[in-house]
Amino acid sequence: TKTTEKKSGFSGGVGEFYWADEKTLRAGLGDKPTGETYRRTAGTALALIRKKEPTTATFTNCKGFTNEVTEGILLASYSFDKYKEKKNHVITTIHLPEATGTNFDDLTTLFEAVNYARDIENENSNIITPTFLINEAKKIAKETGLKCTILGKKELEEEHLGLILGVGQGGEHEPALIILEHGSDKEGAPIALVGKGVCYDTGGLNIKLQSMQDMRYDMCGAATVLALLKLSAEKKLHHHVIGVIPTAENLVDAKSYRPGDIYTACNGVTVEIANTDAEGRLLLGDAIAYAVKKHKPTQIVTIATLTGAVLGALGDYIAGAISTDDKPYNEVFNAGETTGEKVWRFPINKDYTDEMKGDRSTIKNLGYKDGKYAGTITGAAFLTYFTNKTPLLHLDTAGLSWMTKPRWYYEKGATGFGIRLLWKWMRKKK
Repeated sequence: TKTTEKKSGFSGGVGEFYWADEKTLRAGLGDKPTGETYRRTAGTALALIRKKEPTTATFTNCKGFTNEVTEGILLASYSFDKYKEKKNHVITTIHLPEATGTNFDDLTTLFEAVNYARDIENENSNIITPTFLINEAKKIAKETGLKCTILGKKELEEEHLGLILGVGQGGEHEPALIILEHGSDKEGAPIALVGKGVCYDTGGLNIKLQSMQDMRYDMCGAATVLALLKLSAEKKLHHHVIGVIPTAENLVDAKSYRPGDIYTACNGVTVEIANTDAEGRLLLGDAIAYAVKKHKPTQIVTIATLTGAVLGALGDYIAGAISTDDKPYNEVFNAGETTGEKVWRFPINKDYTDEMKGDRSTIKNLGYKDGKYAGTITGAAFLTYFTNKTPLLHLDTAGLSWMTKPRWYYEKGATGFGIRLLWKWMRKKK
């Protein structure tokens, strides 16, 4: 509403809220609200309403944005309170009297996928292990008909995936490469979605000095890929898609991989370990090379909580994107403008890929100035050594996959970022 209430200081501006009475909350939308304005306003309003612990709520004045209002409500309704003695209040019924033409079945399926990923991302790292992800992939495949391939330690050794083996050699649970496939070559060559699955990241022997308590979220890319393949099967997407999840624990152990050592990927590229806390790109590199060799995808999309550098550049409002091809980036950028899961492009060229070259190996796993310069770009530049010139779109979601405080339609913790974004893109992709 744009109603002005001078006594309350409410002018109808974006982000303003005002309790007109015990049961009526007014929300400001500003002069030119977008779909995201409605989405954020609905999410924030729901959080305020929940504090009064009603059983029902009605949202009015949606003005043609009932889809976005519904999305904001569904996102904000999520709670991870499994370990809380007093569970978060649940509003059992939401009324949207203006919601004619809104496809609630589609929205419900989508947000079940988002919240499925959030549950995995929020859970304890002693539960969400590489073994858990393997079993979850098998379960999804059995339920939906997806094809599932698991490369355990023995298969990783046989296929020479030395980077995944290296990162995971100090873990309690053995590393693995998980591949889920939707569709077949009848729909053409696949697109490959590759999600980083580091189930816990201490930094390895280059141990993290701060914020380690949140490092269970370093497998958000893997959860995103699981959710997207599940969605693809459930909604019978007319595309050939493979989900590729390299998974490991990066722990401190006598067997942990060491700075200065050199490991070999399955495509023969050798990598000197400059820092064991730049482990995600090692997993992604091997996974990309294997997917290219076995499945010959037309497009690779990586999604990963890869660098702290992206937070320095974009904060936690927009995800970083690096693309070797304009078309997929433009498509995903446009999907982000619609869904509110925004991305912004960084440059990449030969100068940055050359900075990854090693002294004793093909490449090293940190960029120039020991990773202090252009960390997000060089993380993606590293990945280009494994694509065999297949177009790569890399999404660095370190700032968006996890909220350090509640915001809009997110509670503190996992967001499920990337599922709505990439689903929008995949459904529109020609």
